[in-house]
Amino acid sequence: MSLLTRLYLLVAFAAAPAFGLVLYNDWQLRQAAEARIEADALRYARLVSSELDRIFSGVRSTLGAAAKAPVLQELREAECARYLSALANDHPYLSRLGVIRADGQGACGLQVRVDPATSPSLRAALGTSNSYLGEYTVGRGSAAPILPFAERIEDAGGRPVGVIASGLRLDWLGDYFAEKAKEFPPATSLTIVDRNGTILVRLPNRDRVGTSLTHYPQLRAQSGGTLKSEAANTADSVARILGFTAINEVPEGVGVAVGLSQEVVLAPIREATRRNLLLMAVTAALAMGAAWLGGRAFLQRPISALMSVAERLQAGDFSARTSVAGAGSELARLGSTFNTMASELASREQEREDAAKALRESEERLLIAQSAARIGVWDWDFASDRITWSRQMYELFGLDAGKDAADPYGAWLRILHPEDREGADHTTRGWKDQPGPFADEFRIIQPDDRVRWILVRGQTMPDEAGIPRRMVGANLDITEIKDQELREIFLLTLVDRIRDIGKPGELLQTVAELLGAQLKGSCVGYSEINEGEAWATVLAAWRRDGLQGDRQRYPTSSFGNAFAELKAGRTFVVDDARADERVACARAAYEAVVAIASITVPLVRDGRFRGFLFVHQDMPRRWTASERELCEEVAERTWGALERVRGDARRRLLINELNHRVKNTLATVQSIAAQAFRSSGRQEDARETFEARLFALSKTHDVLTRENWDGGDLQEIVTEAVAPFGSWDRTRFMVQGPPVRLTPSVALSLAMTLHELSTNAVKYGALSALDGKVTIIWGVGEDPEGSRLRLTWHESGGPTVSTPLRKGFGSRLIERSLTREHGGEVQVSYPASGLVCEIAITLPKEVAAPGVTEAPVPEDVHLITG
Repeated sequence: MSLLTRLYLLVAFAAAPAFGLVLYNDWQLRQAAEARIEADALRYARLVSSELDRIFSGVRSTLGAAAKAPVLQELREAECARYLSALANDHPYLSRLGVIRADGQGACGLQVRVDPATSPSLRAALGTSNSYLGEYTVGRGSAAPILPFAERIEDAGGRPVGVIASGLRLDWLGDYFAEKAKEFPPATSLTIVDRNGTILVRLPNRDRVGTSLTHYPQLRAQSGGTLKSEAANTADSVARILGFTAINEVPEGVGVAVGLSQEVVLAPIREATRRNLLLMAVTAALAMGAAWLGGRAFLQRPISALMSVAERLQAGDFSARTSVAGAGSELARLGSTFNTMASELASREQEREDAAKALRESEERLLIAQSAARIGVWDWDFASDRITWSRQMYELFGLDAGKDAADPYGAWLRILHPEDREGADHTTRGWKDQPGPFADEFRIIQPDDRVRWILVRGQTMPDEAGIPRRMVGANLDITEIKDQELREIFLLTLVDRIRDIGKPGELLQTVAELLGAQLKGSCVGYSEINEGEAWATVLAAWRRDGLQGDRQRYPTSSFGNAFAELKAGRTFVVDDARADERVACARAAYEAVVAIASITVPLVRDGRFRGFLFVHQDMPRRWTASERELCEEVAERTWGALERVRGDARRRLLINELNHRVKNTLATVQSIAAQAFRSSGRQEDARETFEARLFALSKTHDVLTRENWDGGDLQEIVTEAVAPFGSWDRTRFMVQGPPVRLTPSVALSLAMTLHELSTNAVKYGALSALDGKVTIIWGVGEDPEGSRLRLTWHESGGPTVSTPLRKGFGSRLIERSLTREHGGEVQVSYPASGLVCEIAITLPKEVAAPGVTEAPVPEDVHLITG
């Protein structure tokens, strides 16, 4: 605390009693003013109550005089109606005047009916000789709020014959007291309520008329008094002191409350207090000014000079000297001492700087080496239980030195991988009791959710008695080394597992299961893209929940921007599909397969997008570069193994198919020979027919074996496939359909299918009989999946057909070539009249425009036009 501050405090202590006296006087004046306000508010309330009593007395007198009029006592309808009308004109503050008989029937022109049993007010008015005062209500005729009054009408014998009723208009009463309230102090409030607490008059805020009291239930009490209202409970936000009368005071049945604003009454007192405080503040300011001038000249300047020198010395400027020196005052002698001390400090500081420079150079070399090698150093002092980390430790773990320095061990435990936390904690604490070197490995999860492998090496050092006193260790990031090690182990395991697998589906399922367990994904699998790149078919899939999802098909159009990336041969990685704008248009597809995060590795061969490996995660996940590289390597290795397995399977299939084709060909040649030599009379004609059929059969085999075919017309495929099986009368086959251009693979599969159906027809079906016929009809339509070719093979005129007990190789061949390879549908039925085969294939490309085909038609194939 400076000297000037002390002088200021002395002045303040001297002025404090005067300020206290002013504040105490203000408190006393407020107390007296509040007592006066309470008395005035109660007095105003009783004045308003008296005025109300006068108004109510006038209403009672008017109704009482009318009740004694003979025209009302005798209830002469026409005369009493005119009487009431004139009376209403003379008293505009009253609502409609009316008469109700003792039985509840209206009289004197009043067309109402009141049941005395259900009308307490009517019973009360008939049962008393005094005027009846009701509660707040809304008049039936005027629809205006009123305060009801009623007077009993008696006949000449003193028996009640009815009541005369009216109501005091509350709008008139409000206007009346609004005028009166101008004589009250500013901001005065007036509230009049009935015995139920309903507001009859409210100034200000007249819109509250007809509502119930929400605050201060004391206004309905049986005795008057005062209370304070808070600003928050008033509509105009003005705090007041209320004086109120009781409900049972005159006039009975209503309560009156008048509120006087505390702010208005206390304003003069506050003004006087402000003036006194301002005067005291000016006096204190003058005293402060005098203290400042004296203290600055004799104390502050020399002391500030000394302080400036001290601060420069503290900041390391040992050349600082003070001019306040000599043998004069105490401050001058203090200045000489400061100069001597500065000279000694300058000498010592130079020695310290030389030593510190050498130490800094050594530490800098160590820090550079630690940062380059990602090594963090730590020290645990057992006596103080204090752990100190180097800056590289915080960077290595991704922690904040400012927040986590208070408890570095707890921060380390929090970022440990859950599977390593308990073991690492137990091992580390065990080192405290075993002097000597130690080493361990553990995983951490950084704030960005990346998992890192850490190698720790160090030593526990004992004191002179051999008791461990501290641990010093170094942490090294070995994630890349560990990932490479784990990846190599996984790949070796993968190769070992799939080496002897001979089935493609089993191979892919095994890889998906192993990769899913390695990456802890929710779904892993392989999909194949069809030749037209319109569909992706899941060949095999492993799911964490155990469900299988193979053979499902998805349109490639649902992949969004990912399809172009995959087709270009680039791996597509998504950390969070809900926030990744690249997949915004395909977000529904990702949600459908529960793929919040995913890695998709494309498989492009010979410039064609063949398929892809996918890894799905059902929650956001930040994939590492190592995980992506592992997926790419697994995809490449697996696809190579798959090609090998498929090649082996294809070779086995071709051998089986060759055997099947040879048998079918021999059966076909036998049928051709039988028909040729049975139907011709001349040997030369039979030989020519037989050779022509064999030539047609060879053309069909050309269709089946053209590997480099660029596609073909469907009608050409049909005519060439069925040409060897025609009859002499050229009516064996009926063919109808528009021109359709087929891709090579679809054309080959369909030709094989037609050849298989024709061979079966020759051996067992319609073509085995002389009168047998086959009708082939096709068409192209549109469905949600694209262009759809539908072809029907219908046999008739042959032997009776029945459903076979088992499928032969030919049936399985048709199913494999059309259903599995092209996503088609084949339905074979066996009605007694002849076999029917219905084929549906989704075309990968647009069909050719309808037109006239130019393909040659064999003589014995009848082409249906139209």
